[in-house]
Amino acid sequence: GPRRESANMTGPQRRRLRRLAKEYLRPGVHVADLHESLVRIQEQRTQWQRYVEVGVVPEVPLGLGDVQVAWQRVHAEENLTTFIEKGAGHVLSPKMWQHVRQVFARHLKQA
Repeated sequence: GPRRESANMTGPQRRRLRRLAKEYLRPGVHVADLHESLVRIQEQRTQWQRYVEVGVVPEVPLGLGDVQVAWQRVHAEENLTTFIEKGAGHVLSPKMWQHVRQVFARHLKQA
C-alpha cells in the first residue's frame, strides 16, 4: 500500500500531499482510491513523455466532444473495426484512414 511504499514520509507530509492532490479534482468528483489513481496518472505521464518533446503539456483538442457524439451516432465500435486492414497493425493504412475521416466528416456536418 501507499504507506509501505513511502515509509520515510511522515503523517503530516502524507496528509498535505493528499490535500494537494485533491485540489486537482473537479468539483463533485470522488476518487475511491487516491493512491491507485495517482499511480495510474504517473504511468500515463511517463507514457506521454515518451512521445513528446520536453515541456509539452497534454491537452484535449477542441471538438473532441463532437467526435464522441459522431462516434456514438455511427456505432463506430461495432462498425469501424471492420475497416482496419489486415497487416496494418494498430495503425490504419492511408486508404482506411481516409475512409474513417470521410465517415466522421459526414457525420460531424450533421451535428
